[in-house]
Amino acid sequence: MNPFRICFVILLPALLISFAACSGGETLGEGVDADAPKVSIREAITDPELRRGQITLEGTIVSICPSRGCWLYLRDDTGQIVVDLAPNDMAIPRENRSPGAKTRVSGMLQEKNGQVILEATGVEVY
Repeated sequence: MNPFRICFVILLPALLISFAACSGGETLGEGVDADAPKVSIREAITDPELRRGQITLEGTIVSICPSRGCWLYLRDDTGQIVVDLAPNDMAIPRENRSPGAKTRVSGMLQEKNGQVILEATGVEVY
């Protein structure tokens, strides 16, 4: 058998599996609310008017709850915020718990223990 053909037969399935694993993202809960205003994390933390409705944040996951994946720290160019997934029974699956993933999150801002957090209703990890 031709060596090129042998490489092709061996590498093609591996490449297809790699592309399939990278192509899709993970959607949790209701998904990202297309109608919610997209704001920066700094705006979310400092503007009390944004606590009256649903918002969407976009950033990079810094860390994730190691036991259940029920919370995460999200960072953008303007700051960092805790995203609580537990109130709506969401958790990042173990296989997707790698910091650095780009993420969109919709939800309502809450103040807990003097800290502004986002209580997520939908998450999209991509």
